[in-house]
Amino acid sequence: MAKGVVVLGGGVAGESFVAALRRHDPDVPLTLVERELVGGECSYWACIPSKTLLRPLEILFHARVAPGAKEALDGADIAQIFWWRDQVAGQDDTSQAEWVTSRGVELVRGDGTVTEPGVVRVGDRNLEHDALVVTTGSVPLAPQIAGLDKLDYWGSREATTASEVPKEIAVVGGGAVGCELAQFYGRLGSHVTLVQSGEHLLPRVEREAGDVLADILREEGVDVRLSARTSSVERGGSGFRLEIEDQDPVQASNLLIATGRKPRVEGFGFEELDLTIGKTGIEVDERLQAGDGVWAAGDVTGVAL
Repeated sequence: MAKGVVVLGGGVAGESFVAALRRHDPDVPLTLVERELVGGECSYWACIPSKTLLRPLEILFHARVAPGAKEALDGADIAQIFWWRDQVAGQDDTSQAEWVTSRGVELVRGDGTVTEPGVVRVGDRNLEHDALVVTTGSVPLAPQIAGLDKLDYWGSREATTASEVPKEIAVVGGGAVGCELAQFYGRLGSHVTLVQSGEHLLPRVEREAGDVLADILREEGVDVRLSARTSSVERGGSGFRLEIEDQDPVQASNLLIATGRKPRVEGFGFEELDLTIGKTGIEVDERLQAGDGVWAAGDVTGVAL
């Protein structure tokens, strides 16, 4: 009797896979294991809440330069912005869980650990399978900054789920996430310093795009620091103090680290499998196969990180 397929991780990649496989094979036993919320990072802590937060301020920003509209503006209702974010991306995955189970997929909640090839343990259950698909996603990548590991600071999750606007915020990291959140909090009234170690923002795209964005952020009042390597950080009575090599230090009440992500590969028992885990994640072939009876997809492969 076929034991079926176990998918470890119910984020975007995991959801997409079970949907595609169910369309291809309506009868194969299919189990999705998720430790947090079905839908994963994008739905609750990243893409969806960040765009929901940005949208009203984008509209307001353009209205402020439109004759006939700017005269009618009173400013942003901060409480309503956060309220609407919670309506769109609240911490309730009921509808997405129902979407999964309505397709004949068993949803198992908890931490899944590979105990041997062909077995994933979740709580007191052993999920035997013929094929394992790893879609465990990614986790924030903390930079090597002296003193950072001793501090409590914001990551993107804390920044997109906050309910108050900090007086000051230092954002370390000039990629898409750092730039979005710097603009968001700047438009809400925070004094924002954006610290980027590289020569331009958005290092994964053309330099011109990053330069244009830097000019826009500066016009909006964000202090953009380029070629600014943070050597150390410490917590004082008034907040955080960042020492920047060859530049003035940065002082802020809040600190956001947005320096990228890395594949989530630890704590799953993958050492029990014949996988190759490199610096960029689980290595796969052109068919996303990672080993005998094992496939991997999404951030855990490092392809898009």
